Amino acid sequence: MKRAFDIVVAAVGLVVLSPLLAWIAYRVRREDGGPALFRQHRVGRDGALFEILKFRTMRSAPGPSITAAGDLRITDFGRWLRAWKLDELPQLWNVLRGDMSVVGPRPEIPEFVRHYAAEARQILAIRPGVTGPAQLEGIDEEQQLLAAADPERHYREVLLPRKLAIDLRYAQSASMQEDLRILARTLAGVASRALGAPRGRWTGKLLAGRRPVIELVNLSLALTSYLLAYSTQTDLDVRPAFNRDVLIALPFLLAARLIAFRHYGLFHGWWKYTGVSDLVDIVKAVSLSSALFVTTVVLVFGAFAVPRSIVVIDWLLLITLLAGSRLASRLFWTWGSRMLRERTDQAIVVGDLAAVEPLVRDLVDSPDLPLHAVGLVTTTPVFSGSRIHGVPVLGGEDDLAGILESNPVDVVLLALSPGHAAVLRRILARPLPGAPTFKVVPPLRDRIDQRLRLRDLRDIQTDDLLGRDEVRLDLQGIHETLTERCVLITGAAGSIGSELARQVSRHGPRRLLLLDRNERALDALMRELIDAPTHCVALLSDIRYSERLRRIFAEHRPELVFHAAAYKHVPMMELNPIEAVKNNVLGTRDLVAICEEFGVRKLVLISTDKAVRPVNIMGYTKRVAERLLDGPANGSCRKIAVRFGNVFGSEGSLVPILLRQIRGGGPVTITHPEATRYFMTIPEASQLVLQATVLGQGGEIFVLDMGEPVRILDLAISLIRLAGLTPGRDIDVRITGLRLGERLHEETLIDAGAVRSAHDKIWVHPHETREPIFTELEHVEQLVDRYDENGILSWLRRVAESPRSPAAH
Repeated sequence: MKRAFDIVVAAVGLVVLSPLLAWIAYRVRREDGGPALFRQHRVGRDGALFEILKFRTMRSAPGPSITAAGDLRITDFGRWLRAWKLDELPQLWNVLRGDMSVVGPRPEIPEFVRHYAAEARQILAIRPGVTGPAQLEGIDEEQQLLAAADPERHYREVLLPRKLAIDLRYAQSASMQEDLRILARTLAGVASRALGAPRGRWTGKLLAGRRPVIELVNLSLALTSYLLAYSTQTDLDVRPAFNRDVLIALPFLLAARLIAFRHYGLFHGWWKYTGVSDLVDIVKAVSLSSALFVTTVVLVFGAFAVPRSIVVIDWLLLITLLAGSRLASRLFWTWGSRMLRERTDQAIVVGDLAAVEPLVRDLVDSPDLPLHAVGLVTTTPVFSGSRIHGVPVLGGEDDLAGILESNPVDVVLLALSPGHAAVLRRILARPLPGAPTFKVVPPLRDRIDQRLRLRDLRDIQTDDLLGRDEVRLDLQGIHETLTERCVLITGAAGSIGSELARQVSRHGPRRLLLLDRNERALDALMRELIDAPTHCVALLSDIRYSERLRRIFAEHRPELVFHAAAYKHVPMMELNPIEAVKNNVLGTRDLVAICEEFGVRKLVLISTDKAVRPVNIMGYTKRVAERLLDGPANGSCRKIAVRFGNVFGSEGSLVPILLRQIRGGGPVTITHPEATRYFMTIPEASQLVLQATVLGQGGEIFVLDMGEPVRILDLAISLIRLAGLTPGRDIDVRITGLRLGERLHEETLIDAGAVRSAHDKIWVHPHETREPIFTELEHVEQLVDRYDENGILSWLRRVAESPRSPAAH
């Protein structure tokens, strides 16, 4: 059967392509006067030698037997032939003679075959082919040979073994069905490679001729529609009078169609990407051209020479033909591309309708996506059983486990908007059958040319579990606040401090002072900012060394200070309250005093949600630090505080700890199954700190909107599943109980006294009057010197919980 197929394909191909073959032979001979065909001995079936035929693509000149890309012997026309694989066409004669088959392993020269291993010689049991499986594996021989020091040796030792392994697999399981698939994929690959080939003289000429062909096709459809309209109106009884009317009106009709089609760009689009906008343009173009045609006929002949019914029928037929031809092309392209794929992964799409619809359309239409959507799971109410672009809606979010049980798939595509992070966490928290791979689909606005590409799909990232909306910033105000200023950041090597440094550096401050006591982290940050358009200065120091701080301020005169240096680890501070007070309270006191002394314009304290009705040492010290901003002022330094909750992924915080436990094989430890926390990403927190800096006039406590609290257990299970593991089977989840100083639920940062600021994600507490505490700090220093923990704890609780009252205005 295969031999009969080869004979039919070769014979038909030689007859149909004979004009093309003759033209190519003429062009090859005209190029340099040499022969049109290249002949070379190759090894065929059972080791027999035969003479393979190809169009000659190279000049006769000395050189290696292996051709690399850019070989100067290749002619311009030969390069074009190779791009389109037209140089292989004479091998149809080899197929007809029985030397070769249409599909099979590519034949090699005797020199290489002599070195075949015994196993590789099994390939010689079948006829070699014009095309074969090795050609479909994307092995770009010419480019690899170009980079090789010894092209022939590289081919013999690297490329040839790879090709032989592929061909051997084919030889062991060859079938007619496989041959048809290889042949179809080859034709599609040739077209794809040729259209992406360098624009040489011949490739450019061929592609430049595309538009006239499209114009001819469209005008032919217009002519066909007009003739069909006449035939339909007369019931196929066309009288001589009608023939006369056709000949008289036809030039005016085609001219009108040509003008309108060009105006609406019908000659420029790619039919395989036809969409609703193209169909609208077709209706507009046909309507305009019909109106132009009728108007012209009336003006020229003084009367309506064409029956009105014919104009209406022609209008309907032409819209149908133009739209139908484009839709047919799109369907053919989509069907053909899917038929040619090596393997198609089955996918279920999860998301709301607004995000799912364009994604499903891309999955149905795109030829370069090896994914097949078998169903939709919506997060919005939709009638189950309905279809979107032919893909059935299988149910809602709660039905996902059952859907995957009855519809095993390879991939779950998540098309979730930023506000659907809770949905994502719930999905990952459930045990799902089949262990499918989860992929996130970018929003339509983030895709290049508004279409989905395989490279756009990405794994779920930890930030996706928060789903925070994009932050809207007053960039002009931030730029005016930071540009040409000297800015100091304490704790600059920490998570928030380093992100503040990155974002501040983009606004062109005159100088950026980075102060931290962690030398390695500070050095890494300086290396990262080495190309920043800002003069950065690394200052290695502890915030508690007031004399060192005073020298820094005297030398650099900072105008804006971000105070991010603090001890933040809650259980550690419970065990070391004296150190917490020395760093978070006394260090902040000294910084505030120095800022006042040197006339700093604005001091921004990075505070925490734990300062809200504090219950632990960390919260007490940060609450006291906020109160220090109410201390004595000389009128020049405006002091504000910015509160926010946990930052997602900061060093020493929950997420890095969980990830380390997962990488270590577990167990993952959770303090309480119902514990919740507020989270914000590091970039978002830093951006909003800068925004609050612009809004602050002095004395305010700004509170960042942290959104909804996240259950820690759900977060941990989601991270385990993201690692490709199953909770309880691959990784144990262990409940350890609340640690020292921890709450079950964090207090909401936005209480009844807060009002929304000019920014929708920033709230502000009004100015408050409180008893000054600066005078008490000398007593606190004595307690620290005596290491009196009980005295320190008693003072912290009293000061942090002292009543406050709004200031009178």
